Amino acid sequence: MADFRVEQVGDLYHLVGELDCDSSMVLARRFEGLGMDPATLDLSGITFIDSIGIRRLILLKHYQTQIEFINAPSSLRRLLEVTGLRELLLD
Repeated sequence: MADFRVEQVGDLYHLVGELDCDSSMVLARRFEGLGMDPATLDLSGITFIDSIGIRRLILLKHYQTQIEFINAPSSLRRLLEVTGLRELLLD
């Protein structure tokens, strides 16, 4: 399993490590009970993300519309721009 964790400070959640097939389930379980409560996810600690990790971010945004993603690393911003997902997830 990839090294991944979620660190919470109030309504701010820092995602740290590799977000891949295995760790995306950690993220899913962490936020399944959040409901519609607002939350901000800081992506600055993401060191790697694969297509399953991106899918997990899309699903979080779709089902928990009060989620905001901030501080995406430049590599992740570029990936989301190339795939046409930047506006959906970051803007």
